[in-house]
Amino acid sequence: MAASAFIIVKQGDVYRLSYYAKNGATGLTDITAKVRNPSGAGTTISWNGTDPTAGFCEMGDGWYYHDWNSTGKALGVWHFIVESTSKPAAAPARIAVVDGDSLDDTPFEKLDTMLDTALSELQNATYGLSALEQRFDGVEGSGFSSSDSLYAIKDYLVNTIYGAITAIKNNVDSAVAIPDVVLIPDTGSVTRRINMDVYNSSGGMEDPDDNQIQVKIYDPAGTDVTTTYLSGTEPIYMTRDGVGQYHIDFTVASTATPTELTFKFSYLEGTVAKVRHEITRLATSDEDITSKLNSIETKVTDLQGTGFVSANDSNKAISVAVAGLGTKIDGYLADGGTIEALIDDIESILNSDVKGTGFASATDSLHAIRAAMDGYLANGGTIDVLIDSIITDVSGLKGTGYDEGVDSLKKISDRLQAVQGAGWDAGTDTLEKISDYVQPGGIAF
Repeated sequence: MAASAFIIVKQGDVYRLSYYAKNGATGLTDITAKVRNPSGAGTTISWNGTDPTAGFCEMGDGWYYHDWNSTGKALGVWHFIVESTSKPAAAPARIAVVDGDSLDDTPFEKLDTMLDTALSELQNATYGLSALEQRFDGVEGSGFSSSDSLYAIKDYLVNTIYGAITAIKNNVDSAVAIPDVVLIPDTGSVTRRINMDVYNSSGGMEDPDDNQIQVKIYDPAGTDVTTTYLSGTEPIYMTRDGVGQYHIDFTVASTATPTELTFKFSYLEGTVAKVRHEITRLATSDEDITSKLNSIETKVTDLQGTGFVSANDSNKAISVAVAGLGTKIDGYLADGGTIEALIDDIESILNSDVKGTGFASATDSLHAIRAAMDGYLANGGTIDVLIDSIITDVSGLKGTGYDEGVDSLKKISDRLQAVQGAGWDAGTDTLEKISDYVQPGGIAF
């Protein structure tokens, strides 16, 4: 029997109750329906053949119908069972007769109530549509025109105000490339270059006023030491390499002492003073050795790795292990063996005894096995629990009263083959193929 359809009909409307016969049979003259009203009382819709308002008639192509008039019918759910006597295929249907205005006892009753509430809210004098209209009038104000709309205001802000702001040049930023540390040479002097780039508000290169960036240098006490490290007469300016690109060289002599230097870069942009400070440190080679030692220590720690134990993982421990392996190999060679024979023996054992037939590295390698065990143990399992679980699972598969002569996989296989029968063809004889042969029918709605 097909699933029951459920229809909602407004009291007074005519609903066409349709039925599709089993296998789409045509020419049937015995289609009837048993009917139960909401109170449970029963009636029958008989076959008529010519008047669909009086009983069932044939529509064609296996379809039959009755025009059921709900005028005067009790409100509630009516149940129908439609069937053919000669081609039995009972099909249920349900029709809910409802009041067209209140929609009581239907899924739409709540919706009707909510719509009534929504309509009341929309008409509310305090916050309804009329009240909102008055408030919008207040927002617009006297003399409002389309030029005062939010779109017009947005257009003015974006295309006029923002455009004017972005058109203002000399709204700049800068970037300075300066060494963090400069090593004081043992003899002579070393020269280092500082590069500075100047940008406008759009990120493009731009020059400051008069293409001038003045540079001054101060020691930690704030004393001006510009001429000690920069050549020329103050004020000293950076050299322009291109639009917004400048550089200057400073020299550190072997007579310099370790200290910290502050570079001050000053320039004008649209007559507005801009200043940037950067710091570099002068260091001796001894200080550099310290940093290198720290770097070496970090690398040694990385080589040791997490969980390093000197008794097992040190070079000495590894050397002892290798020496022991060498002793065993020497003994093998002393007994007449050769390296080639040793390798062949190891390869044979690995291929036959260790790997075995059908070995697949993705699933059978030591790494794959270890990964599987790690996953099991990581979830709180133990080997004992795993073995007990396997035994329990196998016992569960066998079940209570297991009889090997009847219930073994071999016996089950024999039974399945008997069910298939001689000449069984997977293309035509599967349960799915057999199911495809069953025709639809017995549908009412």
